[in-house]
Amino acid sequence: EEGSAAVLEPAAEQEPAAVPETAAAPTQEAILSFVADLISRTPIENLTVKEIVGELKNGPLRAESGRDYSKPWLREEIDRLVSEAETAQEQAASQGDWAPGTVVWARMSAYPFWPARVKRPPPAAAADIAEKGGALVKFYGTHDHLHCAEVETMAVGVEL
Repeated sequence: EEGSAAVLEPAAEQEPAAVPETAAAPTQEAILSFVADLISRTPIENLTVKEIVGELKNGPLRAESGRDYSKPWLREEIDRLVSEAETAQEQAASQGDWAPGTVVWARMSAYPFWPARVKRPPPAAAADIAEKGGALVKFYGTHDHLHCAEVETMAVGVEL
């Protein structure tokens, strides 16, 4: 009808837009655990603080400096964890139990000592190598893989 005012329906209540859930910030314990695992899986001489920070930021934790940890705290913890890993490697080496990734002098019979890196033996051979002593190594330069009974730390002076 003419002259009648249009009746406005009340607007339907709308629910607020869902805010995407963000992952909870990682705890310092989670960060330490991640860094310790990274150090245990990677030869120490191949790790840098920059690479560890990159793994923290781009890896599954998505941890960021300033938000989840402080740089001085992280550097102190990395130094502590690396020192512990090096001590464990030295103790293992003194007992003839070589950690994978350790750089050593190794020797095959009738050949001089040669620089090599200790490799992780396949599960089927691990017990045999442990029983015989020595280590499975990959020689630098030749890339030969071999079980060597004569293995010395790089810190030991060896006559070539």
